[in-house]
Amino acid sequence: MIKPLKEQAIRLRQVGKIFSGSLEPVAAVKDLSLDIATGEVAIILGPSGCGKSTVIRMIAGLEKPTSGTILVNDKPVEKPLLECSMVFQSYTSFPWLSVIDNIAFGLRYTHKEMNINDRRRMARHFAGLVGLEEFEGAYINTLSGGMKQRVAIASALATEPEILLMDEPFGALDSQTRMVMQEHLLKIVEETDKTVVFVTHDIEEALLLGDRIYVCTARPARVLEEIDVPFPHPRTASTRNRKDFFELKHVIFNLLREHITAKELELVYKERRRTRNAGK
Repeated sequence: MIKPLKEQAIRLRQVGKIFSGSLEPVAAVKDLSLDIATGEVAIILGPSGCGKSTVIRMIAGLEKPTSGTILVNDKPVEKPLLECSMVFQSYTSFPWLSVIDNIAFGLRYTHKEMNINDRRRMARHFAGLVGLEEFEGAYINTLSGGMKQRVAIASALATEPEILLMDEPFGALDSQTRMVMQEHLLKIVEETDKTVVFVTHDIEEALLLGDRIYVCTARPARVLEEIDVPFPHPRTASTRNRKDFFELKHVIFNLLREHITAKELELVYKERRRTRNAGK
């Protein structure tokens, strides 16, 4: 069944971002415009270093655009909003807290009326949603990388955001764990119907998870193509075996290859080496 799309949850209009430092200013994003519908899984896809993470950080209110406007639910983004929760590539859990207390941590700010027992009871629901019900009392430093990211996703979901922002959350994981996490995310999206913005450089991941893909390349970031993904929901790992999946993957690969420069290719290789080293 195709998921019905609703009104626009996120709008970007002529958004630009210039980073100024001791060296020459760097334009990370320029004149970027896009719309993301409520209940949609929108993928921002492109090579490492093209400005994807800057875009999602601006949507989250963690970076301010140099120019243009960003609206979430028709409100200008001027600071982090309660409507949004962010999952980063690096693990962001507190190692001195148990799994359940990590998941419940944000509730002390979003659900101030709850006592600690009610927060933990609510956190247990989200621990179960990501398959961690048997590890509620474990401490973070005893968990694998994939399990740490499940904690991060459960923590983001526990605050009951309307929008889940995910910046290459599986980028540091090995390929097998990454596939398992993708399957977990598919189930979560089906069960919660959240609006999701997901950054990745992996074409297969984009096609498996996304309803719409914004293919970006070059710095400053710009959208080369907006692609509506035709595969019906619910999706599973077997979706990768469809003939039209391979065909669309090939189309996107060629699109990116035609527009990537030698300098950008060097950045991609550097980022992949950094990601591999971070996972060791």
